[in-house]
Amino acid sequence: MHYLMPDLQVNKVFDITPQHLELLGVSGVILDIDDTIIKRHEKTADAETVKWLETIKTAGFEVVIVSNNFKKRVNKISSELGLVCFSFGLKPFPIGIRKAVKYMKLPAKKICVIGDQIFTDVLGAKFVKSKVILVEPLSEATTFLLKQKRKIENYIKKHF
Repeated sequence: MHYLMPDLQVNKVFDITPQHLELLGVSGVILDIDDTIIKRHEKTADAETVKWLETIKTAGFEVVIVSNNFKKRVNKISSELGLVCFSFGLKPFPIGIRKAVKYMKLPAKKICVIGDQIFTDVLGAKFVKSKVILVEPLSEATTFLLKQKRKIENYIKKHF
């Protein structure tokens, strides 16, 4: 069950401070997009997200994006934020996360994945032995599959 447990759980990404990352012993951050920093159907990051990212980067943390979404969306958002990205990351399979780890030239244990889903972000991070912070999703589930997955994730969060 430890593969489904984050190292830290917060309400929103803005609750994560450089001190949290320092306490986890990491130097790099792999960031999810959809429902982590931007609502699933929005096209751009808001000012609060941009400010938070600047705080994290100014504190010396390298930040890249790994998203399961398609290249067009991921490239647009990452270029607006000035971040390197890896789209179609196939999380929880470690393919996209490993590409980001290799790009950052850091050991996986010195990287923290930040995302909103246990079965993609947490599990993917655990597969490569990275730290992971779970945030609450920014928007409601709209598809049947996502609604079911969130029910299971909420059960896990509540009972474990």
